[in-house]
Amino acid sequence: MAFERTALGQQNRSLFLGVEKIIYVEGGRSDKGFTESFDGMFWKKIVAERRPDLRVRAIPKGSKNILVELAQSLDRNVTPDVVIAMDRDYDELTGSSIDKPGVIYTFGYSFENDVFHPDNLANLFSDLCPLCDDTTEIQRDVHELMNEYVTDAWWAHFADVCGQVVGRGVISRNQPQRYLVSGNYGSRPKIAKASLAIDVYRANTGRARPAVRGVQLKKEMIPRLSVGHLYAAFCFRLMAFFHNKHSNTAKLTKDSVTSSAIQSFASFLRRDGSSAIKEYYDEILATI
Repeated sequence: MAFERTALGQQNRSLFLGVEKIIYVEGGRSDKGFTESFDGMFWKKIVAERRPDLRVRAIPKGSKNILVELAQSLDRNVTPDVVIAMDRDYDELTGSSIDKPGVIYTFGYSFENDVFHPDNLANLFSDLCPLCDDTTEIQRDVHELMNEYVTDAWWAHFADVCGQVVGRGVISRNQPQRYLVSGNYGSRPKIAKASLAIDVYRANTGRARPAVRGVQLKKEMIPRLSVGHLYAAFCFRLMAFFHNKHSNTAKLTKDSVTSSAIQSFASFLRRDGSSAIKEYYDEILATI
């Protein structure tokens, strides 16, 4: 913490760690004395892939609120070695993005939305299960299941954005599993529309609230702007569905799938030369 109390301390931190940039990220969990963060892994991998000239250290800071405070006080003229990397959430819809040098966002709602990009899900499964080398059927299933996800979930996300505007929670970030139809490992992933409807109704009842108008969330923005924890839970179920269908190896775990998704996404950016998401990351990383 001592490094973060002054601008000089921030500069000294990068020198102390032997890197050119310190990237403060979300997340962070302690295990056996080590602080781990998939957000940190994501940003380090993206920088290594798209800016190999840059030596960075990603440091998890916990909640986005903490990063927002750091970003609001960031003066790039004083601390040029500091970058604040955050999830986008609904910031582009609510006009709350922080547009200043040294502050960058994910392309989608969260890093999970990016690494589970629909165009790369079949390739991700090939990375998870290399013995399955024919992805034709998997690609067809991805297209079908993603269409179902968008149709079943987008209206609840529209309500969730409205809820954010008036300070009412709609979609739970802590219990995303309750919005998926329950089933054994490998069952077909499906949104539990009734569970979403219950929470939308609950958020829309009770005390009077201001009218919400002009919400710009469109159906085609899902899954890019889907709630990250919900989308990640759906994609894990999707990978488990494919695994149960095409492989006899040990069951997948959420951590292993997330880690593989980050690695696979970096390869996806390398392969897919003209995608909007690749152009976005090339553009923002050029600014740091």
